[in-house]
Amino acid sequence: IHQGNVATMVNAEYTGDMIYSTTALTVRNLKFPLSTIDSISFSDSNVRTDSIIVKYSGTTAKVFVPIEVLPYLTITATDAHVSIVSTQLEGSEIKYGLTGTSSDGSFYQEGSYKCTLYLNNLDLTNTKGAAINIENGKRIEVDVPTGTTNSLTDCAGGTQSACFHIKGHAEFKGSGVLNIVGKTGHAYKSKEYTEFKSSFGTLNITGAANDAIHISQYFKMNGGTVNISGAAGDGIQVDTTSNKTDELNGQMILNGGSVTIVSTGNGAGGLKADSLFTCTGGTYNITMSG
Repeated sequence: IHQGNVATMVNAEYTGDMIYSTTALTVRNLKFPLSTIDSISFSDSNVRTDSIIVKYSGTTAKVFVPIEVLPYLTITATDAHVSIVSTQLEGSEIKYGLTGTSSDGSFYQEGSYKCTLYLNNLDLTNTKGAAINIENGKRIEVDVPTGTTNSLTDCAGGTQSACFHIKGHAEFKGSGVLNIVGKTGHAYKSKEYTEFKSSFGTLNITGAANDAIHISQYFKMNGGTVNISGAAGDGIQVDTTSNKTDELNGQMILNGGSVTIVSTGNGAGGLKADSLFTCTGGTYNITMSG
């Protein structure tokens, strides 16, 4: 059911009666005003009831949302700038799949329950702020699937703290490639811990107006490859949070993987932690010439 930039998806086997009146279409007790419906399309694809797909194409973006989660969401899609605010579901987790290309687009998510971000060959540049901003304080899983290449770039001179910002604690997995350029502040930032799973692929940061990677609480790297160049600030910095009792607060824990940092920034550090630094494995090549 297409309404502007938002399409509600319904599996036929769970639909029941579709009730038409002179003013609305009612499907599974949800009313869709006829004045807002552009069209209704049919396909033989099965719909995952927990997955939202955002497809970027130039200056527009289309949001495909299952009817099961629609009542819990407030969706705003203006041109290629998408905002989704969710209330807490009944123990369920929403997966957000982002795909396609836009030279002026963004993704914003806010909510009160953990979620997964699935990057599927996404090429996203925002000329107004952050490319991806997750203002959700829960666990955010970032999946970069095998065989995909994803690129994020923000604008210069903006108010955003990072090109890719996560308020909660982030866990990265998937052996694909993620490229980030931060033109205003950090390239990547999380306000709570970030962990790179042993299955994680490659993160390339080729520019940052401040730190390439800026993390609060702790950073744990169990695998993957990180390549950093062109950062004006630190390569990877870990801060303590305001709650001094937080687990592993201020620590950097390197258990495996590969990190290469080339920096010309004055006063910058390659790896910087407010508390304990632990390295049990991995390969690290750090060149500082500032």
